[in-house]
Amino acid sequence: MTIASRIDKLSVILAEDDAFLRKVLRSVLIAIGIKKIWSTENGAEAIELLGAHKADLLVTDIQMPKMNGLELMKYIRTGDAGCPKDLRIIAITSFSTPEVVVTALSLGVNGFLVKPITPGDALQKINIAMSEKFDLLTSEAYTSVITDLESIQKPLARGRKNVNAAISLTTRKAQGGITERDREIPLSQLKPGMQLQSDLVTKAGLTLVSAGQVLDERLTNRIAELAEVIDSKYVLIV
Repeated sequence: MTIASRIDKLSVILAEDDAFLRKVLRSVLIAIGIKKIWSTENGAEAIELLGAHKADLLVTDIQMPKMNGLELMKYIRTGDAGCPKDLRIIAITSFSTPEVVVTALSLGVNGFLVKPITPGDALQKINIAMSEKFDLLTSEAYTSVITDLESIQKPLARGRKNVNAAISLTTRKAQGGITERDREIPLSQLKPGMQLQSDLVTKAGLTLVSAGQVLDERLTNRIAELAEVIDSKYVLIV
């Protein structure tokens, strides 16, 4: 039995501070068959809901008052939210702030929904989030993630680069930094178990996934979702 056939059994907490968007998102979730939805306007209230109800999935915006979506994710992953640490989480984003995407990945996000959200896209992302294998990191690893990002309040200027970002694949080619062990493949061909030989860097210059990382199912799914913000459509693997 597929996740789609069990969609009406899922319990979802929806966190979105904009009342109109919250209503729209709720309607989208209902349209794909979800019947049990608890809604809130901020992360602090979402934690209260997580402690009071047994939820299967959190769908959260990032920029919210009292507690933003990244802080909410951090509370969950460190075990401080009164729910399982491996609760599946889908973040609502526009991909306009790469820093947020990188941080969400560090917090084990299970999917991204891009506004405007359609029922078809929501169903697909929920299916992936609920079915993919997810291995938690240690609580300490999540505790070290910085969630109070300036870019949540003030988006990064277009074209701004992170001077500490890793060298991109294009630059490595120009400098002759590719060895015989490296194998270049399209992002679309990445599979769990492959090891990156080059960093995956966003168009804004932030390292999305570092070289040396062995991909699991969750990371492979996220890379596919984030293809439009990655600097190159090809990557080096060992």
